[in-house]
Amino acid sequence: DSLIDTYFCTSSFLSSGDQSTGTHVPLSSSSFLDISSYIRIKCNGSFKIKILSSDLINQELERADSGLRSFVSVQTSLVMYPILQWGSAEQQERWIPDLAAGTAIGCFGLTEPDFGSNPGGMRTRAVRDGDSWVLNGEKAWITNGGIADVHVVVGVVAPELKTKGHASFIVPPGTPGLSMGQKYKKHGIRASHTA
Repeated sequence: DSLIDTYFCTSSFLSSGDQSTGTHVPLSSSSFLDISSYIRIKCNGSFKIKILSSDLINQELERADSGLRSFVSVQTSLVMYPILQWGSAEQQERWIPDLAAGTAIGCFGLTEPDFGSNPGGMRTRAVRDGDSWVLNGEKAWITNGGIADVHVVVGVVAPELKTKGHASFIVPPGTPGLSMGQKYKKHGIRASHTA
């Protein structure tokens, strides 16, 4: 176990005096996308999210390239985190290992063409149809959109609840009705695929 794992499971952290060892978790090029040990670990039989580790990794990635940081933060914070927190055991087993290893790419669909990232103006609706849900709407400016293997999409399920009436849905590629727009030709952060 790494030093971060040890301190995370015990909910204690290094004091400034303990940092003299210079212990850190390296990100080698061969394991760069295998970030599962930084994002989740087993503590007493259940998964926990290592938010501090994730934040520190993203801060360092941002120093080098904002596009790379966009990719990683969407992958970990907006796709893996909700699946780990609220997804079923089956969804976790299906998606988390591949997302953590970087062999699957995820995207998060919140932003819409007419209202940006304002959930209060969201037009995408989700309606129950038997045991399933039908999503109807349009998303825009989605990091990793168009290249994702799994989509976490936000839709309104209870309009009367305004911003509290939303839910997120895991939408795999090939789902009937799912289509992708073109990649945006941006002036900045061009390494980040946005559609």
